[in-house]
Amino acid sequence: MRHVMKRWIPGALLLACMAAQPAAASGDAVTPVMRDKVRDFLIEFIDPGKTPQEYAACFSEVSEYYHHGAVRRGHIARDVAYFLRRWPQRDYRLVSIDAIVPDPEDDRALVRYAVRYAVSRQGQAASGTAYYIAQIGNLDDRPEVERIEEIIPGKNAPRAP
Repeated sequence: MRHVMKRWIPGALLLACMAAQPAAASGDAVTPVMRDKVRDFLIEFIDPGKTPQEYAACFSEVSEYYHHGAVRRGHIARDVAYFLRRWPQRDYRLVSIDAIVPDPEDDRALVRYAVRYAVSRQGQAASGTAYYIAQIGNLDDRPEVERIEEIIPGKNAPRAP
């Protein structure tokens, strides 16, 4: 069975979201209701107590998932299960929502946000701030991640030439 991909927000808009200042990107088109809905969804989304299946349920059936490309929820659940085995102790805190860029033609938006993380396992720990750009769809009903990208400074951040 062939799956038809959802329409992705164009790359130019993604770049605009990355470059936007919070006030410019979250202008008049972003209502207080939308801002609250996005914030509440992100807080639920990053909850470290979720099972892999609960985390995967926050995504659309097929999502652009980090460097994995277009994958189904089952793939996401397996990836999260691996991460949970690797880092059994986790703490995530939403630090900021830096930009919300609504899609003028649909109930989705690009959201740029930051999460403070601390993960550990038997004598090893890692912590820092990770930055994300997510395309969140179905904002009028049950929000779900359609696309997500992550930058962790010092790990996968672009380097100057």
